[in-house]
Amino acid sequence: MAEDSRKRAVQWMIALQEKPDDAATVDGFMAWLMASEANKQAWSTLERGRGLAYAARDAGVASMISDIDNKHTTNTAPTGAVERLRQKRHVVSVSLVALAAVLLVYLSAPMIWLWMAADHRTHEGKMATITLQDGSSVQLGADSAIAVDFSKATRNVSVLVGEAYFEVKSEVAPRPFVVTSGAMQVRVTGTAFEVRRRRAASSVSVSEGEIRVQSATGPTQRAVVVSAGNTVVQGLKAMPTSASPTDSKEIAAWREGRLYVEDWSLADVVDVLNRYSTSRMVLAVWQPSRIRVTGVYNLKRPLNSLRLIALSNGLRVRSIGSGLHVLSPY
Repeated sequence: MAEDSRKRAVQWMIALQEKPDDAATVDGFMAWLMASEANKQAWSTLERGRGLAYAARDAGVASMISDIDNKHTTNTAPTGAVERLRQKRHVVSVSLVALAAVLLVYLSAPMIWLWMAADHRTHEGKMATITLQDGSSVQLGADSAIAVDFSKATRNVSVLVGEAYFEVKSEVAPRPFVVTSGAMQVRVTGTAFEVRRRRAASSVSVSEGEIRVQSATGPTQRAVVVSAGNTVVQGLKAMPTSASPTDSKEIAAWREGRLYVEDWSLADVVDVLNRYSTSRMVLAVWQPSRIRVTGVYNLKRPLNSLRLIALSNGLRVRSIGSGLHVLSPY
């Protein structure tokens, strides 16, 4: 009997998520719920489970159960309670749809200027390899963009968003190959390295050869020399000071579908997951930069990675249809 109630509770959970405004579905659920104590217990257990009962709980089902238990002892759900449940579900459904529309417009707008400035770019979930005029190659991560400006004297590339792995070709009469990412400037002649641009910082990791890193916006300073197997991270204002060792397997691991992070902000991690996802992930967390994330995540399954991060940080993922996933507190 208890097993049957648990199975039916899951089925009702799915039905309520799929048809939140359907009167017959709500009436059927309430009738089943009030039919036995086993059904109430199964629903309460399911409702408390992480990741299963978001839609039903947010619509007020848990409080409705409490109201019914406290005020009625019969097996018939009162008409007023059912009507309040319908109204709550309708308000939640409309609100979530409106929120989804606003968020999608808001998130898309800042990208317009970026794509206009880009000479090469990729889309969500897609990577590409580009051969530049001098024969150097650039592997662009998903939803990434660069601008290129070559002249007789210099070879300039700007990483506008995302990540890029450079394999720079040496020249007989070498022109400096300069990569700018936010406030960071990288100067090389011939080497291989990764540049990643995040919200509040940029980083460069070297896999072959040697590079020099300095500020692109601040006063002239002595460049930091970075050799193979090392990384430099530079914030928006701070100057790079020294390099730190990096495991070679972590450099541009996104090419193999992996994301290695150490003490990243939650906002930065979600930014990367979004670039490798065809759906949109939104943060509804107060001060997400204060939540730090460390680990290895699967970029081929970004939504699963988001759920793992949520579980590790006491958060939840609420899916609105198949195209929008909101990360928020319980």
